[in-house]
Formats: sequence, C-alpha cells, structure tokens
Amino acid sequence: MRPLHLTSEKDWHEQLAINATSAFHVLKWFVLQATKAQAPAIAVLTSSVGAEAGIANHEAITAAKCAVTNKRPVSAGSW
Repeated sequence: MRPLHLTSEKDWHEQLAINATSAFHVLKWFVLQATKAQAPAIAVLTSSVGAEAGIANHEAITAAKCAVTNKRPVSAGSW
C-alpha cells in the first residue's frame, strides 16, 4: 500500500488481477454452471470497505475493490 504517485504500474495491475479479474473469472464460471444446471442460483461477491471509504494510500486497492463492488448490479441486470 502506497500513495498513488508511488504506485507502480505493476502494482496497479496486480491489484486489478487479485480483485477484479479474479471476481470476473469466478462469476463467469458460476454463470456457466448455473446455466448448465438450469437451476436458480445466487452469486455473492464480497469486497471491503475500501471500495466505499477513503483510506489513505489505498488508491490501487480501492480502484480494484470498486470494480468488484460495481460488478454486482451489472451482473444482476444480465441474469
């Protein structure tokens, strides 16, 4: 965790991969399984308060957590 001006592009992409990309893969797998089973299903995506509260030196983590948090209503609208 570091301030934005000290965050490397590698660190930025790492946070997105850990949070947003992993949530994408889990949700995609979940939808494929639920579709295949032709059964109602509920997916639960969790994040941290970092997506909703300003925390010093957490810019990369907060951006990645926001991506996860905002995936919920978008995905719910699709399925």
